[in-house]
Order: sequence, then structure tokens, then C-alpha cells
Amino acid sequence: NAFKYTSLAGACGLVYTVVAMGVRYLDGTYLPGRPLHTQIAPHLQPAVGIHGGTVWSSQALVLVSCLTVAFTAHYNAPKFYRELERRSLPRFYLVAALGFTCAAAIS
Repeated sequence: NAFKYTSLAGACGLVYTVVAMGVRYLDGTYLPGRPLHTQIAPHLQPAVGIHGGTVWSSQALVLVSCLTVAFTAHYNAPKFYRELERRSLPRFYLVAALGFTCAAAIS
């Protein structure tokens, strides 16, 4: 399989990212008052939990909708390409761009 090495590299990168985020979360590196938190510009500092909100808010449902569309588009992209008439990468790019433009226009 031509993609086995790049897939392995991608999977290793994801595992590394998850481990690094877990370590930073558990040691409290970015908690208010800690050195790395104070180095973040005030307008960029995280405000998690300050504004209230829940996972059942309308904003969370918009996020779920966007993630679902993103997953579906990536999962089905090879199928869409395979079924494209007179397929070529430039034609696929055009069809994808038109699809995203139409989706953005109606949302």
C-alpha cells in the first residue's frame, strides 16, 4: 500500500499531540497565574467556562453539524473522485470548490 508510511506518520503525530495535550492538561501548565498562561496575549487567553454555555447549546449543535459534514466529505472524497465523469484532479478541485461555495451560500 502506497500510503502505509504516511498513514503511520500521521497516526504517530496524532498520538504525540494527544499525549502532549494530556500532559499539559494534567500538570496545569495553562491555568490562570501559571507562567505559560501569562505569556499568552490577554485577548488570546482561553475563556473556557467563563461564559456559561453547555454542550446542548445551539452553538454546540452547529459545531457537531460542521464536524459531521467534514467527516462525510473526507470519507467520501475518493468515491466522489472515482465517480466523476472525465475525471482529473483539476476537474475534481473545481467540483469540490463549487460544492463548498454552494453549501456556504445556502447556510
